[in-house]
Amino acid sequence: MISERYRLLKNIRLVDPASGRTEGTDLLYLQKEGKSTVLQMGKGLKPQMKEGLSVANMHGALACPAFTDLRCAHPDPDFEYRESLQSCLLSAQAGGFSRILTRPVKNGADTPQKYEAVTRSAAKTADCRLFPAVPLTLSGKGQTLSSFEGLKEKGALAITADLEKTEISGRLLLDALKESGRLGMLFIAPSK
Repeated sequence: MISERYRLLKNIRLVDPASGRTEGTDLLYLQKEGKSTVLQMGKGLKPQMKEGLSVANMHGALACPAFTDLRCAHPDPDFEYRESLQSCLLSAQAGGFSRILTRPVKNGADTPQKYEAVTRSAAKTADCRLFPAVPLTLSGKGQTLSSFEGLKEKGALAITADLEKTEISGRLLLDALKESGRLGMLFIAPSK
């Protein structure tokens, strides 16, 4: 079995948002251990390798960087009849998203253990990376801040006040804003 595969995409339309350019080109890349590495770009590529090479004429199909969704609401286990974690991630991936930041609907990943369990499950599901936003307070009860530092160590990027079931005190909100700044985490203001 070949553990690495070379792919040549001919006649793609490459979009480079950094330079603002769109151009027709060929693209040679290597797929190895679940990662893709671009080897060459240019018109009329003729790679030397023969083994493990597949060639596809893309007929002008668009190639661009994947999208990131910064405010996806995915149902928690309590709402699997609406959408499972798997269907959420696979739908996002099919739509061109490589990363989604989810906000909790009912029960968020408010402890490092819950956060790790959700992200581990997501990693087995799809290539789309999941970053659950951390609820501001434990269980959304508005009393005790979630363990931001422990959650940051597990990979959390953002804190949200969307889950709160009660009015949040100004003091608690200020403490959360300071803590998110200290930890370098994004703070998402309540949508209500």
